[in-house]
Amino acid sequence: MSQKNKMVSKAIEDRDFTVVVRCRPPRYKEHEQLAVSIDLGTEEITLKDLDAKDESAAPKTFCFDRVFNSLASQQTIFDDVVRPLIQRVLEGYNGTILAYGEQGAGKTYTMTGNLYASKEDHGLVPRAIEEIFRGIENTKSKQYLVYCSFLLIYSEQITDLLSNEKRQRLVLRERTDGNVFALGSTSWHVKNSEELMGKYLQGLRQQQVLATNMSVPSSRVFSIFAIRFESFELDASGKVSACVNNLIFVDCAASTRSTKSGITDSRHQEARNIAKSVSTFGVVISALTDPKGKHIPYRDSKFTYLLKNSLGGNTKTILIANIRPDGTCYNETLNTLRLATRARLLKNIAKINYRDSILQDIQAELNLLKRQLNFAQTGLDNQQMLLNQENEPNQNGNEIEEEKDYNKREKKHIESLIEATMRQVARIEEIVDEQKNEAYKLLREKAKECERVIAHRVMVEAFIESIKNQKPSIG
Repeated sequence: MSQKNKMVSKAIEDRDFTVVVRCRPPRYKEHEQLAVSIDLGTEEITLKDLDAKDESAAPKTFCFDRVFNSLASQQTIFDDVVRPLIQRVLEGYNGTILAYGEQGAGKTYTMTGNLYASKEDHGLVPRAIEEIFRGIENTKSKQYLVYCSFLLIYSEQITDLLSNEKRQRLVLRERTDGNVFALGSTSWHVKNSEELMGKYLQGLRQQQVLATNMSVPSSRVFSIFAIRFESFELDASGKVSACVNNLIFVDCAASTRSTKSGITDSRHQEARNIAKSVSTFGVVISALTDPKGKHIPYRDSKFTYLLKNSLGGNTKTILIANIRPDGTCYNETLNTLRLATRARLLKNIAKINYRDSILQDIQAELNLLKRQLNFAQTGLDNQQMLLNQENEPNQNGNEIEEEKDYNKREKKHIESLIEATMRQVARIEEIVDEQKNEAYKLLREKAKECERVIAHRVMVEAFIESIKNQKPSIG
């Protein structure tokens, strides 16, 4: 890396919102219609309208934190932009890398690359996965637990790409700290780069299956691969301090207009939903950068709501705007560069995410799920309920309280809640057996969520104890 690039990378590392632009190589006859020129010395991009009737029409020039021409390799972009961010993430900061641009501009190649070609073609995500565990191994003062999740948003519907459940009713919820999450999504503990890469590939395969079944090209979905870190450190007083933070990789749906993407009438509703998500992204950025702006419409799109913390919040965010080199999509390229220019004005405020009460937070999440193991979760009409709307008292309550083992005690409590709810359901004569079976199935799905949280707390508790005892532990 040159001295100039080192200085630029240091500046990117210190910024909380960074905008870089990558122009992909020209294809086929695009060499005859080149409209983009890049000055690596000044970090400027110039766009010329080849169809302008007025020959005196001036080209438009834009300046960014970093620009990459068509010769830039995947490794160069990773070294200059992503590697510094990963170091900050391992320190406890949130990080987001977001690829944006029109269809065919190279977003997915940038993020994923060609995993079946040589390693030179691997994208930012697989390179980051290796770098993360390399960094963890070299960070002797901390111990890490690492988890991952993989979500897809299509036509304002959220799908968990790593879930084994066919039934998915994912909705977004906001925690008291402002973080937004998909309720019911799975989170998988991984111990090394191979396991993490395996989950990423599993999600990509599931995305391809869904795309085939729904006849939806990958350019029309938002994919969000999130890596969660729980890091623990023993201070001089013998107290264990903890950080909980995320690194999120986002491959945006294409910003191409439906008239240019061959969308049929049967797909217009989906197209409108996708266009809404893409346009809301631009509106949110405009609102955040407007000194007079008061309302930020995060909730107008599930995509922007889920990324609320990455846009104007407690995250170090890198927006990678991908563009084409030719002039056939001049308007789309111009819109991408204009949005990227506005985004440069956006101010995030990132901080290390210390979490003093991590065990209490996990227990609070479990208690919330347990409260949902009631009649309302059965999917039945509330009008069918009997007069006694509360769950029956637990006849084995004393036995449960006497159970010393946390894991067994919590699982017994969950089973007793489900049994009490199903006894309530059984009293309603109007409900047929099929409805009762469906109600039980829904409760069991919620119970699985509870069991995942229980396992999480048990693992974190054991992890903290091992650190207190100065025993080496592998995350």
